[in-house]
Amino acid sequence: MKINEGMELYLVDQELRGNSPKTIDRYNDYICYFSNYIGNKDVEDIKRKDIESYQIYLLNRDVIPNKYNGNYKPKKLSKYTVKGYITHLRAFFNWLYIENIISEKIFDGYRMIKVPKQVKPILSEEEIELVLLDFGNGMLGTRNKCVFLLLLDSGLRVQEVANLKIDDVTFEQNRVVIRGSKGEKDRIVPLTLYTKRELLRYFKLFRPSPDSINIDSFFLTVDKEPLTEGAIQNVLYRLKNRLGLKKLNPHFLRHTFATRYIINGGDMSALQLIMGHEDIETTRKYVHLANYYIKMDFDSYSSVSKIMSNKRKKRIKD
Repeated sequence: MKINEGMELYLVDQELRGNSPKTIDRYNDYICYFSNYIGNKDVEDIKRKDIESYQIYLLNRDVIPNKYNGNYKPKKLSKYTVKGYITHLRAFFNWLYIENIISEKIFDGYRMIKVPKQVKPILSEEEIELVLLDFGNGMLGTRNKCVFLLLLDSGLRVQEVANLKIDDVTFEQNRVVIRGSKGEKDRIVPLTLYTKRELLRYFKLFRPSPDSINIDSFFLTVDKEPLTEGAIQNVLYRLKNRLGLKKLNPHFLRHTFATRYIINGGDMSALQLIMGHEDIETTRKYVHLANYYIKMDFDSYSSVSKIMSNKRKKRIKD
């Protein structure tokens, strides 16, 4: 069986498992990358040395520029990215082995690339305020502010914001229902009062009434079409460049939400439900990140630091 034939069967299996089209597309891309490198060989002929050679190729390959790269400068793929490529490839070949399509489990004992431990950044309170103050009070400003708040203040994924329907927003109960998202599971996400107020303001003042337009999407474009994931990405991209921020994308905002939720005293189990994580370990990483940021800000909680700081201020004033 050729790689592309095995990939076709593998993607159908992923669909049967209930994975989202976006997840299946990602699997397709990663396997195609390998197939383009090695050729559409018979899967039984693929050996460990081919995987090792592919990993070396990835480590030396440049990032492919796209419209989200900003002022693109040639650079190598990060070790995180390379590990993601190889991890997806491992899942594919393990599946081939389980299905008895190949006789050798070629990833057994394979040494995955080591990635440096890094603390992922989050938006600071000053940056959050900067973004919120940038939105205008008209239709586009209000809509874009609502989108930003759902990503940052509720932790929604970008496709969940784009797919949000009018009936999914329950103002009386301060919540939104996310239907059929990752893993095809519904979940309920609470709304803060501030986000609820902005959503209500957009819905009452700017969105055409459901009686006047037969579209059930909550967010619309100026042409009264459903707002797409790509349009949301573009809004954040322009916002990032206008304000001079290093990073501002949907996943980064969701990451900031989860970390700050724990910093502000939120419960990990509740966060798991809000985020829609199947595995508690996925949620647990935000506890470690929150602990890091709490330690960084330890001086602000220290009585000694506050006393000595006030003492210095008094000396300066005198």
